[in-house]
Amino acid sequence: MKELIDNVYRMTNPELIGLAKNRFLPEAVQVAVVKTGYDRAANYLCENAGLQPKTKEILWDLGGYVKKCTLLTYGHYMGNPEKYVELYNQHADTMRTRSPWRLSRTFLTASRWWGHGHFEMTERTGCPAEIIEDIYKKDVISKRAPDGSNTQRWDYGSSPDYIERDIISNPNTPTDIVVKISAASPNEPNRNSAMRVMANRG
Repeated sequence: MKELIDNVYRMTNPELIGLAKNRFLPEAVQVAVVKTGYDRAANYLCENAGLQPKTKEILWDLGGYVKKCTLLTYGHYMGNPEKYVELYNQHADTMRTRSPWRLSRTFLTASRWWGHGHFEMTERTGCPAEIIEDIYKKDVISKRAPDGSNTQRWDYGSSPDYIERDIISNPNTPTDIVVKISAASPNEPNRNSAMRVMANRG
């Protein structure tokens, strides 16, 4: 193992990607891959189901928001709501400008294409309720005209209707928001979905 670690810096990019996708890689090797500075390998590590604690923290501290989004999307901080708060407070406004679809894909729902061929889609993102409430206010309510229509043409992943749909399906969404949507959303399918969620919550 020491020989492998000592030679990581000499590996080609495809070799580093191969290591980064390996679920059974020891923590020391994962860390060595991150330290090469090869960004694509770091991205694949963020998607690795076998990501180790020390590696995870190094990746989180690299700066920016893309890797942080990926780490949250792939469930590596499910039990750490403070990570969601940190990312949202520091980068949500930038995401709204540069890649608004990341808000929904990171905080409201998650599509995980694991490197070992497994796909998983879940609404259980671990996102705290206060973030969901803020997204509802800023990315649904404020983007609709008084008559309930969308105020402009939005990309599919960032339209008020799309984000509202994901808010409804997230189990951490406060009940009062689901009630508001069920009563007042101009989108009929979303109103109906909210009513079904209310019925299931009892």
